[in-house]
Amino acid sequence: MTGMPRRDTLARCQTPQGFRLSVIRRAYELADADPSFPQRPATDDCGVVLRYLPNVPVRLVEGSERNIKITYPGDLEVAETLLRRRD
Repeated sequence: MTGMPRRDTLARCQTPQGFRLSVIRRAYELADADPSFPQRPATDDCGVVLRYLPNVPVRLVEGSERNIKITYPGDLEVAETLLRRRD
């Protein structure tokens, strides 16, 4: 990319992503049967459902700035700070 995307076209997503078991199971069965999937993998469950079950409605719900993913040691420090601020 060589430019700045329009901000009104961007969204930030959080986990968890939830689907009925029958939906997510079928989407991954279709992905598993698709020989091109390993070359073009989806980045998350929602991507798999959107690609293989495009008629299944996907909705967005409002998240929270406090819903963070703890992956690295620095993330734990952020979480601890958020917890201290809650008190």
